[in-house]
Amino acid sequence: MAVGHHGQDDSIPRRRVVRGRNIPAGLAVCLAVLFLATGCTKLQKPKTVQPFTRGVKAYENRDYSGAIKFFTKTIDQNPKLTAAYINRGNAYLALKRHLKALADFSRVTKLAPKLAVAWHNRGLTLRRMGRTEAAIKDYTAAIKLQPDYAQAFNNRGYAFKQIKNYFRAIKDFSQALTLRPRFLIALNNRADAYLAWGKYEQAAQDYSQVIEGVPGDYQVYYRRALAYEKLGKYQAAAQDLKKVLDLKPRDQAARRRLAGLQSGGKLKSPPLTRPRGPVGHTRPTLAGVKTIPRPSPKAKPGPKPGPKPGPKPVLKTVPKPVSKPVSKPVSKPVPKPVSKPAPGVAHKKTDIFAAARQGDLEQIRRAVRERPRSIGDRDANGATALHLAAMSGQTEAVRYLISVGADVNARDKQGHTPLYWAIRTNRAATAAVLARHGGRE
Repeated sequence: MAVGHHGQDDSIPRRRVVRGRNIPAGLAVCLAVLFLATGCTKLQKPKTVQPFTRGVKAYENRDYSGAIKFFTKTIDQNPKLTAAYINRGNAYLALKRHLKALADFSRVTKLAPKLAVAWHNRGLTLRRMGRTEAAIKDYTAAIKLQPDYAQAFNNRGYAFKQIKNYFRAIKDFSQALTLRPRFLIALNNRADAYLAWGKYEQAAQDYSQVIEGVPGDYQVYYRRALAYEKLGKYQAAAQDLKKVLDLKPRDQAARRRLAGLQSGGKLKSPPLTRPRGPVGHTRPTLAGVKTIPRPSPKAKPGPKPGPKPGPKPVLKTVPKPVSKPVSKPVSKPVPKPVSKPAPGVAHKKTDIFAAARQGDLEQIRRAVRERPRSIGDRDANGATALHLAAMSGQTEAVRYLISVGADVNARDKQGHTPLYWAIRTNRAATAAVLARHGGRE
């Protein structure tokens, strides 16, 4: 790829998702930059352009060593041509000559400090050298220069995932997807981050969307099987593992995990229910049993109906229930006055919205005890108590509301979730709690 797009989607080793979509556009940009930078005349054009274009073709054909030679010749002719440095740096990076690549990208950051792709590619090089913190700084610089740089958000998220800052990683992957909704690499990376963070439901959902776009990728099926297994969906996990073995029959990891599900007895119950359906042929025997009592009318003349007057001895037991109600009224009036005033007091003081804003846990608990559905009530703006607690930074109130079943991803009339308002109002601790429980912006 030309001009700064080096396949730096550090994610799925998915060839068909990532490969060379913008080579012609990149080549056009290279040539335009070359002409503007050198001020070529018609007489100079063939002499100047030839090594650069040959370098681009060599790079596209994965002849990285040949590309480096042509880009070096171009740089000798024009030492200030940033496009040549970037493409030569990409070729060095493809050959894993990281120090050489770093030198070329650093040179461009000095020649053109506002060129976002140079900062981005230098960040990619630093991350591959194991310098993750420095890479995050360069990705951030690229994003500041180009706020719609989806690839920079994706790669910065990947770096955050490497240092196990899953909250920031998921936030960056989500932003990349906002900018490019069909960015399957960012979607897969977000699924991996959810899986590593223990958010198995969200991970399975993201993997399913990746599979829709790349149905033949066995690794995605395998990781979705891991998420399903953690959720206790063993049948779904087994189906995904079988799909992995269909795509890659020699995958020993999938074979061992599937065998573990089968030997652990986790797949036994569903197959037992299946044969019971066809055994429904035994139902006629039940009908036959019903026909057996048909001759029972012969027994009608017998003294069997005699036990029917049995209720007569019930009269003997009449005095027994007389004693029971005597004890019942004694115990009943005592608890009744105790329980009656309680709801009245709760109704007078119930204001779950005000309590959520103030973080008054006692008041919130009282409102929930009195009317459990109050956690889903909405105010004039469509906000729930969880919205208001998150907006006010009432972390303990947020924890309690989540524990009693408040919807973490409920949206108000503006379409915003509690996590959105926590981030918007700089409530970092509250945002962390919401994200930990599956909250989304």
